[in-house]
Amino acid sequence: MVNIKALSLATAVLSFAGAALSKSTTTKPAAAQNILPSTFTPPQVFKNTNIVRAINLEKSYPRNVVNVVIENVSPEAQDEYYIPFTTAQAEKLGNLEVKDNKDLTSPSFSFEAVSIDGASDTQLYKVQLPQPLAPKAKQTLRISYAFLSSVRPLPAAVAQQDPQFLVYEFSAYWPSAYATTQQETEIKFPGANVPEYTAGVEGNADSAKKTGSKLTYGPYKKVAAGTTQPVRVRYEHTQPLIHVSRLERDIEVSHWGGNIAFEDRYTIVNQAANLSTQFNRV
Repeated sequence: MVNIKALSLATAVLSFAGAALSKSTTTKPAAAQNILPSTFTPPQVFKNTNIVRAINLEKSYPRNVVNVVIENVSPEAQDEYYIPFTTAQAEKLGNLEVKDNKDLTSPSFSFEAVSIDGASDTQLYKVQLPQPLAPKAKQTLRISYAFLSSVRPLPAAVAQQDPQFLVYEFSAYWPSAYATTQQETEIKFPGANVPEYTAGVEGNADSAKKTGSKLTYGPYKKVAAGTTQPVRVRYEHTQPLIHVSRLERDIEVSHWGGNIAFEDRYTIVNQAANLSTQFNRV
């Protein structure tokens, strides 16, 4: 049995990264990003005619699925669609995938991370449409992603018999590089206990509608490109917030038996609320 841990680990990591990038499901490291000039803004060749976003908070991290109907408003065919995130969001972006919503069995669209030179807080992802979209033509994109370590317990410490509540902050408008005709966001909670949420948006105290374990923002009409509207929700979540702070993998290859063995070591931290008193088994 020959131990080639260091070399095999490096090879495995590169292989996993290559496979992930080929499927366009993970973000690139900052060092590999393309840098655009500080004056760059995505060309306004598209408009979003309708956006329906679903945010799922049932797990320990927010999962987003956004269905966007895009329309080519330029006189020429276009095949590059930009998705913006803030720098803080990009650092927590755990997974990003773009597909044709009418053909979810087809391969994911390829994309690349691009940064804007200077002090910009925007991280762009340039999506390559498989086929150029003709003038006035429409296509529905299904954009899915997750944000890791984006919720926090409030209060940060609770008594052993008390429930845990988490806080999540986001924009009621889906941040887009293009003008949007209409959009709506629905949030799914683990349960119906949501003691706090931002109610008023656009001066409308009834713009947020809660029914059971679901909360809806919108619909909002004629939202300009780059517009955001900060909102906050606080909801009951009684499960742990598991965070892997370190992952080590050893790989051993047998020259005699034709076998390969893996050993993974995880350092796991529960980022849920602390106990305000000592733990009691009684």
